[in-house]
Amino acid sequence: MVALKLKPKMEKDFEPGDSANLPRVDCFTAVRYLASMKLVKLDRNKSPKPCTGDDSIGYVQLHRNEGLCTLKARVNLSPEAYGNVTLIINEVDEEVMHIECHDCDEQNECWHGAVFLLWLHRRSEEPDFPYRESYWREPKIAQVESRLKIITTKQLSKTKRRLPELQSNPAVLTHFLSEAKKRNLDGTLIRYLSTKEDDDKS
Repeated sequence: MVALKLKPKMEKDFEPGDSANLPRVDCFTAVRYLASMKLVKLDRNKSPKPCTGDDSIGYVQLHRNEGLCTLKARVNLSPEAYGNVTLIINEVDEEVMHIECHDCDEQNECWHGAVFLLWLHRRSEEPDFPYRESYWREPKIAQVESRLKIITTKQLSKTKRRLPELQSNPAVLTHFLSEAKKRNLDGTLIRYLSTKEDDDKS
């Protein structure tokens, strides 16, 4: 892992990665690669902290050529050190061909590639947004060391992404209480919701 923070250069024929141009990686594609014995010797003691997932990826760039998409990214599993990862995916067959971390000696024990692959999968699951979000930026986790000695969860998870608004649907609660009554279920929450529903009707 590298500790020196230098902004990488955009490679020839590559373009910045954003929310509109990343390749699709569904859960089966990700699982097939992770189960293919290429990343199975991961040491739990060296595993990244749960909070580093989406905030650990930055400087994403990509290049497409004859059905293959090559992605490069910086993956910070801590504020102090990072790994530069290359991932190649066959978009026609939806198959991950290769993942390599250029800063770890033992590829089979490297978390950077797995974290980047799962980040790509999560981006594939997101709904379409009305604007493009660029991923050519410093990973948020890397900003902690230089800007803040202590960072709160709220600060770390600040995002410009608009989450889809969920409409309130009272029929769901009515159906839930009806099923609970049919099955003779009882509990504090069910009694409270039943009372609340009766109050709303009256």
